[in-house]
Amino acid sequence: MQFRQIRKILRQAVIAGVTLSLASCVFDEHHADCVEVGAQTFRLEVPADPALQLRIDSCHVDVDACEALCSMALRRAGLVGELTGCKVKLHPDAASVKVTYQVRHDGTGCAAQGALQQRLALR
Repeated sequence: MQFRQIRKILRQAVIAGVTLSLASCVFDEHHADCVEVGAQTFRLEVPADPALQLRIDSCHVDVDACEALCSMALRRAGLVGELTGCKVKLHPDAASVKVTYQVRHDGTGCAAQGALQQRLALR
């Protein structure tokens, strides 16, 4: 009786392992067709419009608030993507904002990657 249970558990583990291995091989989200990585540096003059100035001032007071400044700079430049890095240098007359970001594309296997991740998360 125990032998059958062990065999069943091992079979399920092997199937799950093979499935995950194939998924990570075939649906690699970091494949060049799936993700484009970019970087930009912006010089934001001070004083700025109220919304931007608020983010600059907040970043000056609290380092954790700098991400909001980077996100705003990214949006205002018309760059659509996920913010992956943010460095801010504050000067008396400007803020230097360096952002890194990634844009996901629907290349071969990319759309399936998202669906696979959702299915695995539901289990």
